[in-house]
This record gives sequence, structure tokens and C-alpha cells, in this order.
Amino acid sequence: MSTNVVRRIVVLGAGYGGIYTFLKLHKRFHADRSVELQLVNKTNYFISTPFLHEVATGSISPEHVAEPIRKIIGCTEEEFMMTEVTGLALSEREVHTLRGPIPYDYLVIALGAQTSYRNVTGAREHTLALKTLEDAVNLKTHFIRTFEYASGIADPEELDRALRFVVVGGGGTGVELVAEMADLFLDTFAKYYDKRLIENVEVMLLHARDELLPSFNRYIRRRSAQVLRRKGITVRLGVQVSEVRPHSLILNTGELVKARTIIWAAGVEPNSLPFDVTLQREKGRILVNQYLQIPSFPEVFVMGDMAAFKNPGSAETLPMLAQVAHRQSVGVARNIIRLVEGKAPLAYTYKHWGDLVSLGEWMAAGELFGLRLFGHMAWFFWRGVYLSKLISWSKKAEVLLDWIVDLFRPRDISVFYEETKDSERDIK
Repeated sequence: MSTNVVRRIVVLGAGYGGIYTFLKLHKRFHADRSVELQLVNKTNYFISTPFLHEVATGSISPEHVAEPIRKIIGCTEEEFMMTEVTGLALSEREVHTLRGPIPYDYLVIALGAQTSYRNVTGAREHTLALKTLEDAVNLKTHFIRTFEYASGIADPEELDRALRFVVVGGGGTGVELVAEMADLFLDTFAKYYDKRLIENVEVMLLHARDELLPSFNRYIRRRSAQVLRRKGITVRLGVQVSEVRPHSLILNTGELVKARTIIWAAGVEPNSLPFDVTLQREKGRILVNQYLQIPSFPEVFVMGDMAAFKNPGSAETLPMLAQVAHRQSVGVARNIIRLVEGKAPLAYTYKHWGDLVSLGEWMAAGELFGLRLFGHMAWFFWRGVYLSKLISWSKKAEVLLDWIVDLFRPRDISVFYEETKDSERDIK
């Protein structure tokens, strides 16, 4: 490799795919002056998204699941740029950002996904979401302020509406969130609020399909539904939301459901950016080849939620999961290293090790390497798997300590943050 030719590798996004790809490339090239690395992200931290439902319900402090990017990469400050990507000029090998253009020789696109509102009228305007750290903090604040508001309500009908919490979407996010909400309301809040309030709490999960967790195996789907119902959660299957209004929603059956809190967890869609060329897509995701490259632009790699990737011989696109993005980082980093070294890329194959879903305190369901897990054992596995994906030992220790404290003491119900989405959701 010639030392007087500098290759510039730019990674867009600091989620699981982007940050782990960057770290692998950094490990290989940090002492190589012929290669420049740049990581671009709109926030200055990496967030471990599988923990967001626990941040939203007070089990984990938000600061413990966010790792500063400059601390992670640790070398030269020029390697990270905090800005928003506004477009991509692939024909010119240039990334457009709010801070100006960034040229590249190799590009990794790993900008993740956003909440999909499925064109449902009013869903974006009148619901809360759980996709970012800010969303999780807002939810916790909203839950506490809702109970404070309800403590002054005398009218039974208004009290029912105030304490009805509806989560739309029975995928992983919705299931894990309602399980933790039930624990927060019926356990922790029961220690601090009047019994009259706790008796009026209703946590409802709405799902359009006949079974929860459609991307999981049947064993996990069945056991998860059983656990949620035992927790007192109202699980309604085969119903769709036609419209969302302030503090109410309309189902496809024509039924009106009144609830002051409506949380939208009915799926995600890839983040979209303007390109200077037309790319082949599948349900909004960019079609990539067996090397995770855009076929007509082999210097550009796409991964995680933005990539429509299929294993060789398979007709199914890999699901939009954190574990998929995390494991694809191995293939993307390896192939960029090979290209820089003048070698041909190697085909990538994703091997699925299994699924796990948290179902509240001491409870989870899953299947790993063909072994079915349920209850306490699955709960420990879930926590061990995702704890290992935190990057620094300090963050791992902080989250572990949060869990230990949570086993012996009620969750924290202090409000340190104000809701930031819009004033309509304020509880007065």
C-alpha cells in the first residue's frame, strides 16, 4: 500500500452498526497515516437502544446508557463531527451536511431508522414515541406528571381516561415497554400514590396481527402474551388504529378509545436522505449486494436498518434489529479493510443466534441456539447479552448497579426534565 495516497473513510451514524464499524476500522488504521477516518453523527453520544424502555420506566438512569463518542474513539478530535447529514452525492463521492461537504473514498451509511406512523391521521401529532433517549426521558416525565395530575381528579370518567395508557404496536418495543409500565405503575407507584389511583390504572396494548412479536418464533410469541395478561395488561389483537385525536383514538371497528396517554410503537422505517442518483429499494431500504455494497457504487456500504440485505439463497430481507446492525459491522469493516489493502471483498452471511424479549422484572422469554428460555433464566440472559454490547466498562458497571438497586428499592420517580415535544402533551 502506497503511503503517499491518503484514503478517506467516512462512517455516517453512531448506532450499533456505525460505531462498531468505526471502532474496527480505527483499530486497524489508527497508526496508518495513509488512511483518514471520520465519524459523523447528529448527537455526540452512542445510545444503547435496547435499554430505552427501562430508562422510560425508571429502572436505568439515562446517563448510564449514553456513551460520549469522543470518549469512545479517544484518539484525534478530527475523527468525529457532530452534525446532521442533509444529502449524498454518490457520483461526486461527497456527503452533504449542515457543516459543509465531506469528501470520501469509502463510505458507510448506517443512519438507522425512525418511527413509522403508517400514514395514520393524527398519529405523529398526538402520540408519544420511544425511539431516542429524549423520547425515553419524556415518557418517564410524562408518566409521573400524569399520576400527579390524576391525584387531584374527582370525576370517575376523567380519572379513567387519565389513567388509561395505550401502547400501539405489539413488536419488541411495545411488548417490552408495556411490561415495564405495568411494573412501574402497579409496584413502584403503588408505594407512593393513593390506592384509588392504582385501582383505576389500565395498561392496554393494541396490535394489528393475531399474535404479538411477529418477527419472533411462536414459542416466544405465545409465552409473552401469557405473561402480559398475567400482569393485568389488556392485550387486544387483530385491531388497527384508523385515527388518533387529542387524548383518544379510533379503531378500524369504529370504537373510540379515550386515553390521555397514547404511545406509538407500531414499527419503524429507514431514515431517508436525498441522493443524487436513483437507487434500488425494498420497502424504503437500499438494496445491497452480498458484500453489503451498493452494486453500482462499490465504494459505498449500507448496513443495519437502511440496508435491504438477504443472505445468499434466501428470499427474506434481514429484520431491522440492533443485533443485525451490530453483527453486520464485522462484514462491513472487514471488506473496507480488504479494499484498502487491494484485496477483493468477501461475501457476508448473517447467522441468527436467537431472540430474547424482556417482559418486566425477573421475566423474559427467548430462544438461543435452539434452546428455549423462559422466566428468570431468560431474564439473566437478556441482561447479559445487552450489557455486553455497552462499550465501556464504566457504563456496564453503572447499568448493572442500577439493576441491583432496582431489585431492592422502588424505582426513582423524581422529575428532573420537562417534556420537550409539544405543549398539548403537558399534564396540567
